[in-house]
Amino acid sequence: MHWGSLNWPDIMLGLHRGTIECQAPDDKRTWTWMVLVGNAWVAHGEAVEAATPYLPGSFGKAPRNPEAKISSGYKAWEFLLYITGLAPALFKLLLPEAYWIHFCQGVYIIRFFHQRRIPHTELERLRALAIDWVVKFEDLYYQRMTERLHFMRQSVHLMLHLVLCVFRLGPPCNYSQWTMERCIGLLVQELRQPSNLYGNLSEWALIRAQLNALFAMNPKLDIKARQAEKLPQYSHDLGKGFVLLRRRDRYAIRVEPHIAAGICSHLHLKIGDVRLKRWARMRLPNGQIARSLFGEAKLSLQNIRCSRVVKLLPSAGTTNGRPRIVTVAYFFLAADDHALALGTKFSPPDEALLTQSHGTVWSSKGPDEMIVFEATHIESVVGMVPWVRDGQEEYFLVEKPGLELATLGGYEEDDTEELEDNRDEPEL
Repeated sequence: MHWGSLNWPDIMLGLHRGTIECQAPDDKRTWTWMVLVGNAWVAHGEAVEAATPYLPGSFGKAPRNPEAKISSGYKAWEFLLYITGLAPALFKLLLPEAYWIHFCQGVYIIRFFHQRRIPHTELERLRALAIDWVVKFEDLYYQRMTERLHFMRQSVHLMLHLVLCVFRLGPPCNYSQWTMERCIGLLVQELRQPSNLYGNLSEWALIRAQLNALFAMNPKLDIKARQAEKLPQYSHDLGKGFVLLRRRDRYAIRVEPHIAAGICSHLHLKIGDVRLKRWARMRLPNGQIARSLFGEAKLSLQNIRCSRVVKLLPSAGTTNGRPRIVTVAYFFLAADDHALALGTKFSPPDEALLTQSHGTVWSSKGPDEMIVFEATHIESVVGMVPWVRDGQEEYFLVEKPGLELATLGGYEEDDTEELEDNRDEPEL
């Protein structure tokens, strides 16, 4: 899917930055869409970089400041997170409305094609949306001017063919270049004979294929896979891929009365004192690790990739028809040994902005209500990035692109947290 992470962003950023060639008698002074220039481009780059602490570590490499780094080895993954995650909201502050809505429409299409499952019932609607995007691109940018014919690149025309490719081959993310390039990277790391690179590469590829065949026939031979199946020491397996991870209170603590009332209400118990042991983290079935304020409170924004904001499953209840976004305070086990979590729910999104942006900008005014919920109702870890709109601070939602596909490949977030003195000791 390098079309959505490199080729498409190249033409759109080239237009908005004014770096694309301008042929006489065309004049860049007439380009009303050219907004990423001068101080605006510098400020935009700083805004992208400032979002890094709010993007979970499971999102991989966060986008660097594009103003300073876009021509210095900016990675395809950085472009994808930048364009499909951050840009729809940040461009709202810069682009004229018609161009911003058109940009968001393109981002929506890219996000849709990064899904692992694309319902047939949606393809006709998506095809009409893609055709509409290309027509509007011609009206807004190309404007039937011969001098702007080079605006109509292959990455623009490809929009018209993506749905047909899905009918023939399935979702594009399943046959994208990410897998092939990852394989190439692994093989290059194993090269040990510079004098005969291709011969050495052939041998390593053969060995890797033989090992994969052996592991497929007898999985017990794969030591790394067996080690990955082992749970961390003192963790608590909740089943179905959910695992509570340390840090955890050594002794039970008494919670505040208003929190105790919420917990008792959720469990349909008589309101009274509540004592519990807080857990800091929980591994999800998709391989992500959901953290909490209990585990991250002592860390500054300079040393953190915030991973305590989660999206709940639709079955866990909705707000105005929208899934709930929650900041987790901590996890805990109820008396019947099932996991609960305490958190603060974000207010419902701005429906007008969400509709206008084709569903790409979910903006909330912030956490507004404490809730207790089933920890196993967490669907994924997401980011809520602060931004200022119309003079008020809000938070916009960023989700990891292609998370479903990563889960299919057995993705598991690296757990590199260091042990602390107040974590569990063996229980006798």
